[in-house]
Amino acid sequence: MLDVSYMTHHGSDDLVVDAARVSFSKQSDNYGDDRNRGLINFLAREKHLHPFSHPVATFRCSSSIFVARQLAKHQVGGTWNEESRRYIKTPPAYWKPKFFRAAAANVKQGSSPEQHCRSEEFLGEYHEICIDAIAAYNKMVALGICAEQARAILPQGVITEWVWTGSLLFWSRVYNLRIASDTQEETRDFADLLGEQMASLYPISWEALTDG
Repeated sequence: MLDVSYMTHHGSDDLVVDAARVSFSKQSDNYGDDRNRGLINFLAREKHLHPFSHPVATFRCSSSIFVARQLAKHQVGGTWNEESRRYIKTPPAYWKPKFFRAAAANVKQGSSPEQHCRSEEFLGEYHEICIDAIAAYNKMVALGICAEQARAILPQGVITEWVWTGSLLFWSRVYNLRIASDTQEETRDFADLLGEQMASLYPISWEALTDG
């Protein structure tokens, strides 16, 4: 249920070049592709980043609530509108992991890549808890309990959906922070999907700005 779907975008790699070259009253079509690519790489390398704020992209995203809450920390430069269970009464879906990872041995938070020895047991319990919680939620709503309170019974594994808009610079910062090896695997999976979308829209700038 993890998804990053394209909605719309503004600008291209040429817009980055045009924004930078306006200082000299020039545009991207005054120069060849190689020089424009070289300028983008120079801007990214020397941290002259303002021109990358002009292109903008919007995506429709979905993930578990616990992943969404980590991503929602990225506020500066982005706009986020999320579905509300005050208004939605349809049964929610929930996140279904392949297995549960063991805790990391050398850090206070995070996980190892290894499957926990009792993963299968707790996966069964997890699915039962999620199914029971969603059934209880549905029953509460059907009996007339207000959705804004009934939602409190739902676990953090429930899937939420939102529309997220940001500049090229904003998305590169989100990606670089969330693709790092010390971040949660599920947020890295989100960053991978985001990177695929952005690389198709702004291939030269994205390569210059990101660590992936």
